[in-house]
Amino acid sequence: MEHIKHMKLDDEMYIKHMIPHHQVAVDMSKVLLKNTKNDFMIYLANRIIRSQQEELILLNDMLSKKIYSYQSNLII
Repeated sequence: MEHIKHMKLDDEMYIKHMIPHHQVAVDMSKVLLKNTKNDFMIYLANRIIRSQQEELILLNDMLSKKIYSYQSNLII
């Protein structure tokens, strides 16, 4: 988190960074499903896949339609 401490973060940049973050969660969960027999981990991985895929659809739609209207001055 140190690398983004003083970064000026606007809406578009946030969306662009969240897309690969969510995609990695989906990809890792799919790999886990091939390698685990733990019922709770199977449940969790499936839940993550569903929720993150929904978020990816939303984020990609927002990005393609430029549905963000201002630049915030949020400093992390």
